[in-house]
Parts: sequence; structure tokens; C-alpha cells
Amino acid sequence: MMSHLDRSLLPPAKGFYEGEGFKLARPNSTGWCHAVGQPPCHVSRSGKSFSTNLHHGGWHCFGCGQHGDQITYIQIRDGCDFLTACKVLGIYRGGLTDEERREIDAHAREREWFRRREEQREADERQKRIEFRRRLHRTVKTYLRAADRLREVGPDSPESEDLWATLASALEVWRIEESEYSMVCGLDDPWEIPCDPHTSESRRIPPQSLSTSMQACVAGVGR
Repeated sequence: MMSHLDRSLLPPAKGFYEGEGFKLARPNSTGWCHAVGQPPCHVSRSGKSFSTNLHHGGWHCFGCGQHGDQITYIQIRDGCDFLTACKVLGIYRGGLTDEERREIDAHAREREWFRRREEQREADERQKRIEFRRRLHRTVKTYLRAADRLREVGPDSPESEDLWATLASALEVWRIEESEYSMVCGLDDPWEIPCDPHTSESRRIPPQSLSTSMQACVAGVGR
């Protein structure tokens, strides 16, 4: 069997791992680079535990400690033996039966479907974050324009009542939208007070007290 193997036919490491859905960082001088994506050996919550070598195709998972080459990768990914992995990679010169070829093609189509679905999910999430950010920026600009105008006219101006109302409304929307934006980005809510180590409870900052303190700050600047 070994005489039928030709490792020179292995696909280039960069194309292979990118085809598996990894986003590759710039490699170091020895060819190793960080790869963001799902390793074949376990489910990674962060997707940041995998590294690969673009020179020889080796890989290492820091999440579970497993490592290997492209053949090992296919064995773990597909749960197959060494010979089948070599056939999937196209480095076995012995040829494939029609049934083996159909099975390999079916697995390839399935992986491509999952890869495209994951890419679409990531694109949708990115677009969602962009839209939340745009909304937040509009609200912040509304607040800042009102605050700047209040500084110009002063707190005793006939406009001040409307400006205070705009500030209070914008601040409330700001609080909500920043919390939502933080949530879709996987960040901590900036409007939530950290947990009390004695009670293990967290609470939200009262919007009324925020509005009051912000108004006092702006009014102080406007004097």
C-alpha cells in the first residue's frame, strides 16, 4: 500500500486549510500561523485554538493538545482510516472505486454546504453589528449636537428646556442602543454595575441618576 502513496500530491497547506474554513494569520519565520475556525478534534467556543504550518501542512490544537498533518486532519474530521484519508486527499495512486468516489464527493458537497452556511451566518452577524453601530452613532451625534447647542445658548436660554428634553431622550436611547450593541458584539454591558462579590448580583445603573448627573455636567460647562 505504501508504494501507492505520493505525498508530493498533497494540496498546498494554505489552500487546504482555507478550504476548511479557517482564516489564516500571517505566518512566522518557521511557517506556523494562527488559524481562526473550528478544529476537527473538538468544538471550540472561541475558534481560536488552532494553528497550522504553511510549509509542511502540520497542525496543532491548543484546546485539546492534538496535532498531526493533513492526513491526520482528514482522519479525525471524517472518522476514517489512513488509506481512506489518503484517497480523499488524492495522494493514493491505487485509484478509487465508483462507490468510494461517490462517497467522497458527497462528503465534499456536505462540507461545502456547511462552510457556506457558516460564512453566511458570519456575514449576517457582521451586518447586524454594523447596523447597531450606525444607530448608536446617530444617537450619540444627536446628543452631542444638543449638548453643544446648550453650551452655546446657556442653561437659562428659552431653548434650554427643549435641549434638556433632547438630551434626556437621547441619553435614554443611547443607553439602550449601547447595551444592545455590546450584546451582539459579545461584550459586557457598559451600563451594568459589576457583580457585588458578597451577593453575586449585578444591577443596572438607574437611567434617572445618569440623566441627572449628565445634566449637571453639561449645565456646569454651559455656565
